[in-house]
Amino acid sequence: MSMKRIGILTAGGDTPALNATIHGAVVRANQLKVEVYGLIKGFNSLFNPRVPHVHLNPLFQAIPELDSTVGGTLIGASRDYLNPNEPDRIRASCERLHRLEIQGLICIGGDGTLNLRRIFIERLGDRYFQDLRRGASAREVVFTRKVGHTHRGGRPLLFDRFYAAQLGGKAVELLLEGRSNEVAVLQWNRARSFYLDRFDGNGFRDRWGHIHARQLHPSFYDAQRMRPSRAGIEYLLQIFTHAIGHDDTEHLRETLFAPGNLLQPYHSLNTDMSKRIRYLGTDPGPP
Repeated sequence: MSMKRIGILTAGGDTPALNATIHGAVVRANQLKVEVYGLIKGFNSLFNPRVPHVHLNPLFQAIPELDSTVGGTLIGASRDYLNPNEPDRIRASCERLHRLEIQGLICIGGDGTLNLRRIFIERLGDRYFQDLRRGASAREVVFTRKVGHTHRGGRPLLFDRFYAAQLGGKAVELLLEGRSNEVAVLQWNRARSFYLDRFDGNGFRDRWGHIHARQLHPSFYDAQRMRPSRAGIEYLLQIFTHAIGHDDTEHLRETLFAPGNLLQPYHSLNTDMSKRIRYLGTDPGPP
């Protein structure tokens, strides 16, 4: 049976090209007549029995809020993950995907999304900060600040938008080819420049099953001269040459110094998206 509906989620921290990746996946899915459901706030949506979600391409048309030039992710993200040691939670998540009739899942993220780890600050405890004379308790010293996804991600460059969209489309193709646990990747070499490829997700793991941040290839950097090598310059030159388009500079002119910024309230994409969120087991309402 061919796939007719897939899910997509973003995990971890915001980056400029997340919306562009989602947009590319939706464009390719539209061409293949596949429905795309965005899962709100990453894996956290699957832990919620109501599974908040958004239909990203009703009638195989992308919703207007999905703008590849806007940084961050319109479907939100979280650092929650599916722990392989919690079979009950995995079983419940799979059952909820089944009830939504989602036949494949695209996960957009980095090492954390592949690794499934988390970091806990809270375990340092009060004594740690008391010994450093930084405060009477951890609660007094540790604080958080929530910054909007647009500010954290920033506007993606032309290079980011183009290749992120290509990667999103590649992920859709991999699913429809029946390939699971594979990663759509962007490769580079002198002969082909940048090109799309796929990679087995387990290939990133060491013999203990962990995934580590990749190191810069030594051929890209001249350590003695402390500057990019010839190969590194060739690699970066392709990015620098195509980094910014005319629409980027025009966007700065029209938005950053727009007189309306002094008079009009900020228009929130999150407010628009909240009107589109639907929940499992409820009337989907109009698209």
